[in-house]
Order: sequence, then structure tokens, then C-alpha cells
Amino acid sequence: MGVPLTQRALTPLAKALEYDDMRPLGIERTSRIARWWNRERVPLLEARRRWYEERFEELLDENGWPGGRRRIELEDGFILDTSNGLPHLDRLLEEMSAVIEERGLQKWEDLGKPFLQNILPEDAPVRYPSLVDFATSSQVIGAVAPVFGYVPHLSTSLPRGIRLQESSNTHDPTPDAPWRDSQNWHRDYHTEPTFYLITLIKEVTEECGPLTYVSASVSKRVSEAFRYRSMRCSYRITDEQFFSVVDPVEVHRLVGPPGTTLFIDSSACFHMGSRNPVVPRYQTQYAYSSPVKSDFSEILRVQLSYPVKEGDSTLRRMVCDRDWLPPAA
Repeated sequence: MGVPLTQRALTPLAKALEYDDMRPLGIERTSRIARWWNRERVPLLEARRRWYEERFEELLDENGWPGGRRRIELEDGFILDTSNGLPHLDRLLEEMSAVIEERGLQKWEDLGKPFLQNILPEDAPVRYPSLVDFATSSQVIGAVAPVFGYVPHLSTSLPRGIRLQESSNTHDPTPDAPWRDSQNWHRDYHTEPTFYLITLIKEVTEECGPLTYVSASVSKRVSEAFRYRSMRCSYRITDEQFFSVVDPVEVHRLVGPPGTTLFIDSSACFHMGSRNPVVPRYQTQYAYSSPVKSDFSEILRVQLSYPVKEGDSTLRRMVCDRDWLPPAA
């Protein structure tokens, strides 16, 4: 099936607007244009909002969460879970360790980041059921959905919805070069919000180039200082800029044993990582998204999908299928 005529016609304009991380008009202006362009999906978002506001507890229970369990709530844009008690976590660690054994330290992507790649095979969500089971569990979605104010879905474009990220110097010819790309501070802009669920699969130490982040309130201070997301400010913030307004004690690093899990609003919290990972770093990284994108990935990129099957709960189906809504919605 060919690419629609409208999409072909708009591709050059979309590329121009997204050039250099939306630098021509600035992220704020460009994102507003993108949301206007994607406005036909607003009814999907509003229906998801109604289900969240009116029937969210019912969705959680049907998905396998009896009342009374521990609720995870973010504080200032993030929360770190070290309980090792999240549903399906043991299976996730076991299956992802098998992927690392089979595919680790081999070249699988060439996306301009020699220090970082997704090592999952294309059919990973089917081959490794724990990936979707973990991402759609009631305890996880019970923490993620309140940030959106509606039931989100796994991202179908950028950032990729399900990844097993490998950070390593193995394929980087210049590991001592000045920091570049996602090794510098930034906030994501693909939807408002963009949300990450990140779980360490192997132990991560400082030698692994860990993900490094600050809270939403600290991030607001940085954004105001540099008019972040305006035309005058680059998407990537240097250390010199960043630490001119941030105290190092305000910085958090995602280090710890396997199973350590970070819930973070990556559009609200500045973050960076993969700096000189002399010891390879492995973490699953889920991205939750809005049906109404703040970029032009609907035009520029192939849309991903996630497995659904007969008998799936309403909540699981909504998280896996961006375009599906329950009949009663």
C-alpha cells in the first residue's frame, strides 16, 4: 500500500519544522503547530479521559488488581521503586537477560548514537510476553495514568514504546569526544506529557554511564533561566549552562541492582545519560504517549503496533492499541 498523497506532500514541510529538534521555530511553537495538525485525534484523547475520570478503578480491577494494593505516586515528576515487587518483574528480568545473552554488544541500530541502541528484535513483544505484561499491569498504569489525566498508550513512533537499551563504548569510535546528542541535558517533547518507565536489567554503577535526571521543579528553574523550548535556546543544554542554575546535590542517578525501576515524566524533568559507559548498561525503557502528538511523527515515521488478543482486559487493550476504545466509551 502506497504512502497517501497528503502525507507525501507534507513530508518536506514536516522535516523542515522538525530540523535540529525543532530549532527553526522553537519547540514550543512547533509543538503547538503539530498538536493542531494532529487535532483529529482529540476525540480519542477525550474518550480516554472520560474512562479515566469515570471508570479507572473498574479498569484497574478488571485488569487484575483487587483493591487495597500499594499505589505508586510520583513526587515532583518522578518516583524510584526499589521494592522489586512490581508485577511480572521477575519474568521480565529473566527474559531480558536471555536477550542480552543472545544479542548484547552486537550492532543492531545506526541512529547516530554509537553509544546507545535498542537491542530487542522486531517481534520482541510477541516473543517475550513479559514485556507487555509488565507495561500494562494495573500497578504500573495506576502510577502512569494520573500524570496524563487519561489512559495513555504505548508510544507508536518516537520515542519507541518498548526498548531494551544498551549503552556501551563497544561501537563508539570516539568515547572521549565532547558530549553529544542525548548525552546532554534535555526534556522530551514528543507528546505532553511523555512518560518513561525504566527498569534496570543488570546492575548499573557510575561506570555504566547511568541515566541522570532532576525533578520537575528544578527543571522548571532551568527552563525559565534559558527560555527553554524557545527559538533562542537549543534543545540540548550543556553542563556549563545547566550547573549555572542547578546545585549538583539536586541531581539523581539511576544506579542500583536489577529490578530498580524509575517512573519519570521525561517531558517535565531534564535528563541525560550514556556518558562513557565503559561497563555496558542495560535497561528496559517504556514510553507512554498521548493520541495527540506534539511532533510530526504521524507523517515522518512508520507507526508501531503491539499485540492484542481476544480476552485481553479493557485497560490492556487501550494501552496497546492507540486507536481502540471500548464500545461503551
